[in-house]
Order: sequence, then structure tokens, then C-alpha cells
Amino acid sequence: MKSKSSTIRLLYAASESSADSLYLSGVFVPDPYLAIIAQKKSYAVVSQLEYGRVAKQSKFDEVLLLESIREKAAENLQIELADVGPGELMVYFAQRFAVKKIEVPADFPAIYYAKLFDAGYRVEIVEGAFFPKRIKKTDAEARAIKQGNAASAAGIRAAEAVLRAAKIEGKRIVYEGRTLTSERLRTIIDQACLAKGATASHTI
Repeated sequence: MKSKSSTIRLLYAASESSADSLYLSGVFVPDPYLAIIAQKKSYAVVSQLEYGRVAKQSKFDEVLLLESIREKAAENLQIELADVGPGELMVYFAQRFAVKKIEVPADFPAIYYAKLFDAGYRVEIVEGAFFPKRIKKTDAEARAIKQGNAASAAGIRAAEAVLRAAKIEGKRIVYEGRTLTSERLRTIIDQACLAKGATASHTI
């Protein structure tokens, strides 16, 4: 890891919910994690649970183990290990890279923005696309979007077919002789998506 950089970029998000994080990592990580970009290299700090998969499958130049980095941060910042959270890790890396400015995306958590600001760093919020290149899709990304749209459409068609065939009986919606619950409808949608090679997420 290099020790000097005039500017670093920080992200703290789950790649499952952040397009910027997914673009940088290339893998799905369900929980928020710290990513650092410095001197044209990218780093991820992930827990032991995710370490092996992210190290093997991601696009990061270097994947760091959260538990080890927390210990180093506690020693460097001279604080208790229990007091080392994401904000303290960010300050630790800012010190390691001897930065003058930190760039963060518009959806960066305000609590960590404040932590960096209070530590004396100049923090700049990047408006618009954090990674402008993300706007232009590769052929593989375009194919994935097409596949995702096809799976989504299949799920919607399945739900529409069920609702058209269902009947209202009193206060119940009945389909094929059984009460049509939201859970049952969700299962039908998920199965339709799965048949198209996709996994549905956060369905209705």
C-alpha cells in the first residue's frame, strides 16, 4: 500500500444497494463496507466472512481483512479496539495516505463525512456520477441488463396471470382454491424470474 496521495476517494456502501460500489467491486456484497481509491489503485476492507469471496471474485487491486485493519487503526489512532468503527478506519487510511483531500459520492453517510471533517480533512462531495465511465456499458453489462429485464418482465407477467385468474371471495383473494397471500404471489414471481436465470430481490 502506498503511503502518499494528494487525494483519495472513499465509498461506504453495500454493492447490493449502491451502483457505484457494484461498479468498483464487480461482486455483490450485502453489507456496507469501506472501499478506498488512491493513486489509481482500489482497496476493499471486508470482514472475514466475505474476505475469501471478495478477494477471489472482485475487481479490487487489494482486499484487506477488516479485523486486522481495525487492530492497526486502534494502534495508530491510539484508541481502544472497541472504539474503531468505519469513521475511524477512514481517518486511519487518510493518515496512511497522507491526503490533502477526500472525495466521496453524494450518498456518502453524513456521520462519516462529519467524522472526517472533524479530523481536519477537506471532504468534497462529488455531484453526479462518481464513476462517469459507469454510464457507458460494456457488452457484458448490456447483456446482463437485457437478461435482467427479461426476468423482470417474466415475473410481472406471472403476477398478472395469477391476479387475472384469481377471484375475490368475501375478504379474500382466492387462486386455485387457496387464499392468495402476498408471500404466495412473491414465490410465484420469484420462480418465474428463476426460470429466466435470475434471482429476484426485494420482491413487492
